[in-house]
Amino acid sequence: MKKTLIFIALVIIISFLSFKTNERKKIMVIGDSISLGYGPELKQMLANTFDYSTKKTNADAGNLDFPVGPNAGDSRMVLNYLRTLKANQNFHADLMLLNCGLHDIKTDRKTGEVLIDSKQYSLNLDTIFRLLRKMRQPVIWVNTTPVNDTIHNSKNVGFYRYNADVVRYNQIADSLCLKYKIPVINLYCFTLTFSTAAYADHVHFKPEFTKLQAAYIAGFISNIKFNKR
Repeated sequence: MKKTLIFIALVIIISFLSFKTNERKKIMVIGDSISLGYGPELKQMLANTFDYSTKKTNADAGNLDFPVGPNAGDSRMVLNYLRTLKANQNFHADLMLLNCGLHDIKTDRKTGEVLIDSKQYSLNLDTIFRLLRKMRQPVIWVNTTPVNDTIHNSKNVGFYRYNADVVRYNQIADSLCLKYKIPVINLYCFTLTFSTAAYADHVHFKPEFTKLQAAYIAGFISNIKFNKR
């Protein structure tokens, strides 16, 4: 009888540990319209491991050039949204995938001024990373994808973008990620290997290429080890 009870106890313990080991993780993706492009494929690729979510909103993305809904927008918008998450005591994600920059470098066609200059971008990211540290929120940074100046600025989208700014803002983000020990997915260099035929419009990518981006990100995430909470 005693041996039987010990056996049953061991079965219960092993079952519990197995359940805990296989417990699904929660991943939240906060990014611009590029993340909305690769998002559906990434969600599917991570489906066996993660419950996938994006910025909570009742609105849809609409025009991808003007961030609303799940399109998290520029660094100021991301910072404000993260502040709302911090205030929500029920918020929890095992991993956050984060990006902003593409909207920051929007350049006024008349004045040549960017929406958020490099100094303010750096300040915003520094504040974002310090806030995430206070939240004890694990995060991976995804850097900004390339812009083809000729393709983008030949379209009538209301503003310019320049790849030189993408490079400069990515360098700012890289430096801060190094400071805060945040892993970086170098989606810029990966996407740079695509031909210009990859662009679906002025800055977004065709489905066959967003699938490649998703696979690249999923491969990175698959090597992440999670600490027990």
